[in-house]
Amino acid sequence: MVLASTAMAVKPAGPEPGTFDEALRATPAGTRLGDAGGVVRALKEMGQPQQAEALRRELLTLYIRKLDGTPPEAGLTLGQLIDRGLKRPSSDPELAAAWQRAYQRSVAFEWDDLQSPLPPGLMPYKNQIEPGWLVRSGPGVWTMHGSWETLYLALRLKNTTDEALPLFDMTLSLAGGGSMPALQCSPDPRPADSAWVGQWRLPAGGSKALLCKTEGIAPKALGALPERLSVLVDAARLGGPQPTLVLPDFAQPQVQARLEGALSAARLSDPGEAWLRAWKQVQERPSWRWQASTQAMHAPNLVPPPPTLWERVLALFAPMKFALMCTVGALLVFALVRAMDHLGAPDLVSGLVGIALLAGITMLITGRVHLDSSAQGVVEALSVSFVFGSMAIGVLLLLALHRFLDQEEVSWTQTVVLGWARMLDWRGESGRAEFWGFLAHAAWIWTMANAFFGGLKWLVLALLLPPAAALVLRRLRAIPLSDVLVGSAVVLLWVITLKT
Repeated sequence: MVLASTAMAVKPAGPEPGTFDEALRATPAGTRLGDAGGVVRALKEMGQPQQAEALRRELLTLYIRKLDGTPPEAGLTLGQLIDRGLKRPSSDPELAAAWQRAYQRSVAFEWDDLQSPLPPGLMPYKNQIEPGWLVRSGPGVWTMHGSWETLYLALRLKNTTDEALPLFDMTLSLAGGGSMPALQCSPDPRPADSAWVGQWRLPAGGSKALLCKTEGIAPKALGALPERLSVLVDAARLGGPQPTLVLPDFAQPQVQARLEGALSAARLSDPGEAWLRAWKQVQERPSWRWQASTQAMHAPNLVPPPPTLWERVLALFAPMKFALMCTVGALLVFALVRAMDHLGAPDLVSGLVGIALLAGITMLITGRVHLDSSAQGVVEALSVSFVFGSMAIGVLLLLALHRFLDQEEVSWTQTVVLGWARMLDWRGESGRAEFWGFLAHAAWIWTMANAFFGGLKWLVLALLLPPAAALVLRRLRAIPLSDVLVGSAVVLLWVITLKT
């Protein structure tokens, strides 16, 4: 007992089974990291900012490491990613260095030649070419003369990986440049800072134009810088040392946002909507339980609670709903028409009132008020006709049955009780009211069992057969030959329905 108590005391407390946290932590992460962006967004909308931030941070880490040559581990769950993200510091110099290294190895440079057209970023200055203010100084190299000299370098940046890369305003340092000033590079044409992150994205295997420039060069200091820049570019174009791109600070929010945009470019699906739908369903049904999906990033399944005894009873009778509604409707109309007859109302009035009430109950049961001529409308019209006709036949049969009951001054309930009470009475005689009253109730029970409880119909038949057989035998002793023929026809019809 002591050992058991100690073990229970030191057992780590995890998420309660069936809760959202337990399902979230057990969901496989898979290797398609881009799909998780929807989960991060969903967690934020669900009021789980800490988990969303931890997952986002770890996803960016895995993305950078993948670019740096370390693929994500297989078999990770979202819970493991969140735990790792919670432990990571907000500022990680090692990750920033890995990002700089990974970006550099993920891109290549494509160089312009002497026949390349004027870059888009210099098109506003094309009228400066004729006066000689804007001069082509080499392949992709342009010089803008003025009070301050500006050197421009046009080139293309190619993504050599199968992952999208973000674009930034970057610094370009040419190998062997020495005193050559660094160039500030931007996509050409440059999107606005507030533009959609997709415009600051370099697709997998794609390339985009860059326009780099260096400003603030005094005319006296310009000297041979254009020629030197052209030589360095020629060397790189011919396979020599390649330039180095210096990225902006990794911790900047704008850098983080563009990293997330590049990561989401690999998204094949957005599971976030499914997570939010499941979350909203649970808010409406608090008793439902969460169950982790076996598919990566998929929203958890929702499991309803075990049904109560009352719900099981309702489910058992659910298939009979329309039949029971028709039965109750027919009984109501019959009771109204019979009451009007007792009050002395004319048969025509009772009939019209009964038909109107039957029509109203039919509309209530079927939910159909307006029907059209389409195929669906025809089907609905047939269903309305079936419900109305079934109840009308039931009312007519009840009226006919009660003529027999009234003649012998006995109620339907009495005939049913009497039939079961004399279940083993094979002697004596039975009147017409007892016979038809019990037979009507037995036929209704058998119809319900045969239509909706196929597995129980033989049990129901076994229960109904003894009192019915004894009743038929007693009735045969008391009826003339004509009634025997009618009864035989009814029994034959019942046997036929048994076989079908």
